[in-house]
Amino acid sequence: MSRLVVGMTEEIKLYPPERKQKKVLVSLPEDQIKFLDDCAKAMGVSRSTFLMIYIDKHNEYIAEFVDGWLASLQVYQERLDEEKRVKEAKKMVEGLGQRTSIRRGH
Repeated sequence: MSRLVVGMTEEIKLYPPERKQKKVLVSLPEDQIKFLDDCAKAMGVSRSTFLMIYIDKHNEYIAEFVDGWLASLQVYQERLDEEKRVKEAKKMVEGLGQRTSIRRGH
């Protein structure tokens, strides 16, 4: 249980959901740890409780971030694959004794 002080008079007790928990080691830059600790302190909770509440509250944004990240990686990978195919095709044509000039329209 942690306590969240709201204003000067109101105190709210926070009970994290009863779920199986697992302790893990996460390596972060010191400035990010200080930021997390400052946020947790401002709410009157531990770092772990803060992260649990934050992730529970914003899991849809985290999923959207991951979806966006993966989509941008796929676009980048497709571009690399296209460049590889163009280079291979150019090599094949030059292997036949013809010089090529490939233009790309974007």
